[in-house]
Amino acid sequence: MSTLQAAVSPVRDGPVLVLSGEADYTSLAVLNDALAAAMPGGARRLTVDVAGLRFADTASVRALLLARLTLKD
Repeated sequence: MSTLQAAVSPVRDGPVLVLSGEADYTSLAVLNDALAAAMPGGARRLTVDVAGLRFADTASVRALLLARLTLKD
């Protein structure tokens, strides 16, 4: 069971992805799905609010970095 919660809120400057709970390899699918939902085609900016995360492992950090590269390209 995943302990990661993710919610996307649209705002004027681009979507905000709010993460809370724990992000680890068992919740990677939840994180990837949330990132995909937050980055519709053509999105150039995404804000990720991690203030509610209690833990994030390297797999989760990698997913966030890959999302950054996707937006940068």
